[in-house]
Amino acid sequence: MHSSPTTQIPSPAPGFATTNQSQTTHAQNAKSPGAERPLADIISDQFPPFDAQTLVCQPFENEAVRDAKFEEELGGMLLKAILETHAWAAARPKHEAALETQKLEDQISQIMATEREQGMCSPAPSTSSSFFRLRIVEQTRERLGEFVRRMKTALAALTGTPF
Repeated sequence: MHSSPTTQIPSPAPGFATTNQSQTTHAQNAKSPGAERPLADIISDQFPPFDAQTLVCQPFENEAVRDAKFEEELGGMLLKAILETHAWAAARPKHEAALETQKLEDQISQIMATEREQGMCSPAPSTSSSFFRLRIVEQTRERLGEFVRRMKTALAALTGTPF
């Protein structure tokens, strides 16, 4: 009978004692990790399969999906905040301009009411004084109209709304 030669391979782990036994069983190797094993036994050993899909790829893909979902949610939240801020900023000057316009119109109405009251309370004017008063009233109205026009222009410039 011809026996196959055995090659002695020392255990790669440092600090383990080596023995001169040339043939050991797998069970004995499990009990004494420092023993030398024949090359044929080492080659025939089955290594546990490395499941790269479960251990590497799947956790990476799960993390990538989670990151994408987070970025989508964050983008939606940012878009909502930007739109709300823009709507608030755009509506605020219009609202303030409307309030100021209403205040100015109320003041003008009060001035016109006071003007009517003064005209009604004054004695009947003579023809020469009537012409003079009419001219003064017209000048006052023109100046008041110019003042209102300038105020509206200033408000439009401050709020950024067209006049």
